[in-house]
Amino acid sequence: MSAKAEECTSAPKELSFAEKQAERMKRLRSLHTARNEARTHNHQEVIAEEARKKLPPNYEAKRRQAEWLLDDQAKRQDAEKAGKDYDRVKLLNISAVEAERLERKKKKKNPDEGFSTYEQATVRQYNRLVKNMPAADMEQYEKQKQKYGDAFYGGPNVIIHGMHKDRKEAVDKMVDDLEGQIAKRARFSRRRVYNDDADVDYINNRNANFNKKLERFYGEHTAEIKQNLERAEEPATAPKQLSFAEKQAERMKRLRSLHSARNEARTHNHQEVVAEEARNKLPPNYEAKRRQAEWLLDDQAKRQDAEKAGKDYDRVKLLNISAVEAERLERKKKKKNPDEGFSTYEQATVRQYNRLVKNMPAADMEQYEKQKQKYGDAFYGGPNVIIHGMHEDRREAVDKMVDDLEGQIAKRARYSRRRTHNDDADIDYINERNAKFNKKLERFYGEHTAEIKQNLERGTAI
Repeated sequence: MSAKAEECTSAPKELSFAEKQAERMKRLRSLHTARNEARTHNHQEVIAEEARKKLPPNYEAKRRQAEWLLDDQAKRQDAEKAGKDYDRVKLLNISAVEAERLERKKKKKNPDEGFSTYEQATVRQYNRLVKNMPAADMEQYEKQKQKYGDAFYGGPNVIIHGMHKDRKEAVDKMVDDLEGQIAKRARFSRRRVYNDDADVDYINNRNANFNKKLERFYGEHTAEIKQNLERAEEPATAPKQLSFAEKQAERMKRLRSLHSARNEARTHNHQEVVAEEARNKLPPNYEAKRRQAEWLLDDQAKRQDAEKAGKDYDRVKLLNISAVEAERLERKKKKKNPDEGFSTYEQATVRQYNRLVKNMPAADMEQYEKQKQKYGDAFYGGPNVIIHGMHEDRREAVDKMVDDLEGQIAKRARYSRRRTHNDDADIDYINERNAKFNKKLERFYGEHTAEIKQNLERGTAI
């Protein structure tokens, strides 16, 4: 069977207009249904996103914590009904790794940073006591509020002394708490970190504690003797005893040196503050602009030197640039003004407009001022100004426009867009001319022969 017969037998039968119309309406309804589903889904997502935005930032963490608390409370109630100790059951079901993690989290939440000041210790104790306070008895609170009236809140003209009577339960609770604090303080001993690098100058723990006491009371006075002993110096090598006048002179000398160092530090600090203030007043991109200005001045000076020597500066500059640097500059240039190919005529027009504006010469301010004085208020135009006929084009401007247009026409005539070669495309040509002809055929008849090509490739053609 010939290829022509194959094409005729494999072509689909011609549908009537009514069948085509029904098929088209069916596809239209399916697209309409899909669009409505997408619109509904999008609307639901928008509402959900809006609801999420209205929630507080830590909503998810609080929700998970509340769920965990409810679950823990339910498990505790079940354990109490079964007559079991829930805390014990919970500890039996927790692994050693999880228990260690919870202990670390507990310590991190309330770290024992050791003693710093009495104020910090008092604040820490206050926070702990407030945290351990039981829930307020609102019934008793309301009774006292009704009993004392406006005096309940106090004020400059209210004498509270004698109005309040302490309850026996509250006094007993306070006494129990104080006794508990005293007992805890009595058996508490701060854990001191063992220092491996410290000198071992003791034979047991009792001797170590005694040595620490000696160091605390007399360490300041025996520091120099210790240093001499460590340097293996004999007592005979110790410095001779100075008189009071010599000690006073030595002390004054050290005082003057410290005073000079303090003044130098103060001066240096003041200079740094002034410099920092000056830097803060500069614009954010000052450093980049300064480097750019320095580079421009240096480039201009080099260009003038090259012109004096009768050399082409651009050529000299290119000879001193490495291939890697030239490639980097070319990439930067393309990135700054990329050629993204043709998209729409509007984009092409905007691109050409920006290029022409960029290539415009500097404005002739002298001519600008002359026209401004000549036309007066009509120079700026307005609803009651007829500009037509007032402006006369200069011959130089017309010649410049003509030269620019001729340059654009010449450039457009010799420009040919570079088409990227596709290595994965099928090779169905024998030379460039045949390739162009095949592209034309594909452009005009590709839509009608697509199914025939697919059948031939699959080997299912009849």
